[in-house]
Amino acid sequence: MKTIQLQDVLENDRTRREVVVSMLEGRVFLYPTDTVYGLGCDASNPVAVKRIRTIKTTSHPFSVIAPSKEWIREKLRVTRPGYLRRLPGPYTLIFRMKEKAVCEQVSVRTLGIRIPRHPFTGVVQEAGIPFVTTSANMSGEVPVWSTQGVPSGIERNVEIAIHDDILNRPLSSVIDLTGKKPRILR
Repeated sequence: MKTIQLQDVLENDRTRREVVVSMLEGRVFLYPTDTVYGLGCDASNPVAVKRIRTIKTTSHPFSVIAPSKEWIREKLRVTRPGYLRRLPGPYTLIFRMKEKAVCEQVSVRTLGIRIPRHPFTGVVQEAGIPFVTTSANMSGEVPVWSTQGVPSGIERNVEIAIHDDILNRPLSSVIDLTGKKPRILR
């Protein structure tokens, strides 16, 4: 696993380009968000997504960091546009897909969307792709708030780790916007 300091990604153009290219090549990342550390990859790359599924041993749908609000409006059925004002922020909003927005290994009919209020989100947006965002823990275990807390089963399968400070924040609120009424799931 190659560890890169977040500040280096933000301040060094060469490092930032290297990270963006690695995203586009389907590398698996450990990275900070505005809540906890996440595991991610290009959500349109089925091989990379399958690797994350194997690492986490889960069949639950994944959420993605959206490259932009315009992408959300283009790809998803946004029946309650007022909720988009919560982004960026610690929210996961679930919408129905209009069309295939991500590979089937992420999700099929609905999609959880995040735009974390964190500097790393700008790197994802620069790549211009939907990026898987799932907590960097084994399914059902405690979330990870620092790169030192990553379980060894995950650490040995991650290719690039973006190191930031310890994140001492609650998980994102999850709001399902696919039905007649919004439902708060977490």
